Amino acid sequence: MLDERFDLRRPDGAVLAVRTAGAERPAVTAVLVHGWTMTGASWQPVVDRVLAERPDVAVVRPDQRDHGDSRPALGGGEPSIAVLADDLAAVVDRAAPQGPVVLAGHSMGGMSVLAAVDRHPELRDRLAGVLLVNTAADRLRPRPWVARVMRLLAAAPAAVRVPRVPGPLARRYGYGRSAPPDVVRRVRAGVPPPTARSTGGWYLALSVFDGTGHLRALDGVPVTVLAGQRDRLTPPEHSARLAARLPGARVEVVPGAGHMLMFEHPDRVAAALLDLLPVSGGRS
Repeated sequence: MLDERFDLRRPDGAVLAVRTAGAERPAVTAVLVHGWTMTGASWQPVVDRVLAERPDVAVVRPDQRDHGDSRPALGGGEPSIAVLADDLAAVVDRAAPQGPVVLAGHSMGGMSVLAAVDRHPELRDRLAGVLLVNTAADRLRPRPWVARVMRLLAAAPAAVRVPRVPGPLARRYGYGRSAPPDVVRRVRAGVPPPTARSTGGWYLALSVFDGTGHLRALDGVPVTVLAGQRDRLTPPEHSARLAARLPGARVEVVPGAGHMLMFEHPDRVAAALLDLLPVSGGRS
């Protein structure tokens, strides 16, 4: 079984930390993309369950640029979902150069997935399925004061880090009411504080993202959309809009859940991912 990490250098100097686990000769590869201010480790509860059920699968988890152990472009660069999409395609090309692929994205990671499939037809041709978790294709529309704060953070010196969000605030905006307190504490403690520049810059990038034009690339691809009923960051109406533009997509709204479905309901997320994984090459 694989359990490795490698670094992938991009043309603009960014370095992506990528972790792989599972089968060395997989029947299918699942590439899991994390959200804003998170890391690839946010998928760990799901990875554990998927590999327990499907030891013939390989799982790839990059830290998106400027997050976790990955580094930004030389000189910083301009944050955009298009850049993350191109990074994702490069990760797939390096970590899973052949065979069917399932892409899963949480929050900003879902946006990266949508853009990558459209911008890279060679990736789309290998897709066995797509899982979109707590995400949106457009219309995030942050409140004006939030946008102002994020612009200030984006302009901060590179070394300045954002303090951890206070526990009550993390629970209110990240989780549903039924989330176990120990889960909220553990996740909050386990995510390294991001830089102010990364926090602000990538928030602004995702807030202006309009991925509606990318959705046509998913025609004929099995898609599952998961939403939390009490998600305050990407409310379930975003999932409804995605579903309306993706005929045939399966949509599941988890009652009482918030924005962190991988931690609140890892069994539900793992089950949705397992349903998309073909038993042997090709689409389900």
